[in-house]
Amino acid sequence: MARPISELNATILKMLDSGTLAMNDLFDFLFLSGGIDYHYRLSKENYKAFKHRSWQRRVAMNAEHHKSEEKQHFYNLMYRLHNQGLVTKEKQGIKTMLTITKKGIEKMRAFKKIILQKNNKEKPRIAPRDYQKIKSPSSIIISFDIPEKEKYKRAWLRSVLRNLNYKILHESVWIGNTIPPKELLDDCRRMNMIQYIHIFAVFKKGTIAE
Repeated sequence: MARPISELNATILKMLDSGTLAMNDLFDFLFLSGGIDYHYRLSKENYKAFKHRSWQRRVAMNAEHHKSEEKQHFYNLMYRLHNQGLVTKEKQGIKTMLTITKKGIEKMRAFKKIILQKNNKEKPRIAPRDYQKIKSPSSIIISFDIPEKEKYKRAWLRSVLRNLNYKILHESVWIGNTIPPKELLDDCRRMNMIQYIHIFAVFKKGTIAE
């Protein structure tokens, strides 16, 4: 099985998927426009705008900014991508033009699929069930303190409470006149969140407003 490519290599392939680019322009964009994290968020249109002014940046740039180790690192990356058959290189005058290959496109798409699966695994989305609504003779207060790392469960519970006609007193304290269904409690146990939830019946409202 072929090894998956790195995020940086995937980014380079993504940029080349927009069209053939000069190696020097690609290097400037990757390493001299704010860093790897910055360029990864830029759109194809932003790259075009950068390319128009890149020659001005190069003229103004002194030797201190033009780090030789970064350029060598970039050339090593391009050498590996070329040897792996993910990009092609072609001389056009003094410029070396880079083009992504069909194999490179497949690698880029496989990387995006891995990232998507990872994100979906880390941040699952659960559709709230339509539980039966049974009116309670007293007001019910449901409070919860679900950890931030499990915030998708918190969002799910809030959606459930809205569907059960509960109203928010505080972002983690809700009040309503619907008995919490047994199925809801069973689902909370199954999702390992029942320990974060507290349910109270209020027979005398006092200062609790409708």
